[in-house]
Amino acid sequence: MPRTATVRTAEPSTLYRIGAHPFLEAVQGGRVSASLLASADLRLGRRHFRHTTTTPGASSQPDDSAGVRRAD
Repeated sequence: MPRTATVRTAEPSTLYRIGAHPFLEAVQGGRVSASLLASADLRLGRRHFRHTTTTPGASSQPDDSAGVRRAD
Protein backbone atom coordinates (compact mmCIF):
# COMPACT_ATOMS: atom_id res chain seq x y z
CA MET A 1 0.00 0.00 0.00
CA PRO A 2 1.41 3.45 -0.83
CA ARG A 3 2.16 5.98 1.89
CA THR A 4 -1.01 7.76 2.99
CA ALA A 5 0.27 10.20 5.62
CA THR A 6 3.28 12.20 6.68
CA VAL A 7 3.84 13.12 10.31
CA ARG A 8 5.98 15.96 11.63
CA THR A 9 6.33 16.77 15.31
CA ALA A 10 7.62 19.81 17.15
CA GLU A 11 8.98 17.70 20.01
CA PRO A 12 9.83 14.05 20.68
CA SER A 13 6.67 11.99 20.23
CA THR A 14 5.40 8.44 20.00
CA LEU A 15 3.75 7.55 16.70
CA TYR A 16 1.43 4.57 16.47
CA ARG A 17 0.85 2.89 13.12
CA ILE A 18 -2.61 1.48 12.54
CA GLY A 19 -3.00 -1.02 9.74
CA ALA A 20 -5.53 -0.32 6.99
CA HIS A 21 -7.98 -3.10 7.95
CA PRO A 22 -8.25 -2.27 11.69
CA PHE A 23 -8.50 1.44 10.87
CA LEU A 24 -11.34 0.92 8.39
CA GLU A 25 -13.17 -1.34 10.84
CA ALA A 26 -12.90 1.33 13.53
CA VAL A 27 -14.16 4.21 11.41
CA GLN A 28 -16.81 2.32 9.43
CA GLY A 29 -18.11 -0.36 11.76
CA GLY A 30 -18.86 1.13 15.12
CA ARG A 31 -21.43 3.52 16.47
CA VAL A 32 -20.24 6.66 18.17
CA SER A 33 -22.00 7.96 21.27
CA ALA A 34 -23.69 11.35 21.19
CA SER A 35 -21.56 12.56 24.11
CA LEU A 36 -18.36 11.63 22.28
CA LEU A 37 -19.50 13.52 19.17
CA ALA A 38 -20.46 16.55 21.26
CA SER A 39 -17.08 16.53 23.01
CA ALA A 40 -15.19 16.25 19.71
CA ASP A 41 -17.28 19.03 18.18
CA LEU A 42 -16.58 21.30 21.14
CA ARG A 43 -12.85 20.61 21.12
CA LEU A 44 -12.49 21.06 17.37
CA GLY A 45 -14.52 24.27 17.53
CA ARG A 46 -12.00 25.73 20.00
CA ARG A 47 -9.03 25.15 17.71
CA HIS A 48 -7.97 27.21 14.74
CA PHE A 49 -5.89 25.26 12.25
CA ARG A 50 -3.40 27.12 10.12
CA HIS A 51 -0.12 26.50 8.39
CA THR A 52 2.92 27.70 10.30
CA THR A 53 6.66 27.77 9.86
CA THR A 54 9.47 27.59 12.40
CA THR A 55 12.23 28.83 10.10
CA PRO A 56 13.64 32.16 11.39
CA GLY A 57 13.05 34.94 8.91
CA ALA A 58 10.73 32.85 6.75
CA SER A 59 7.48 34.20 5.39
CA SER A 60 4.49 33.86 7.70
CA GLN A 61 2.19 33.30 4.71
CA PRO A 62 0.41 29.93 4.57
CA ASP A 63 2.19 27.26 2.55
CA ASP A 64 -0.29 24.86 0.98
CA SER A 65 2.35 22.88 -0.88
CA ALA A 66 2.87 20.27 1.85
CA GLY A 67 -0.74 19.97 3.02
CA VAL A 68 0.43 19.74 6.64
CA ARG A 69 -1.59 21.53 9.29
CA ARG A 70 -0.55 22.26 12.84
CA ALA A 71 -2.89 23.00 15.71
CA ASP A 72 -1.90 25.93 17.91
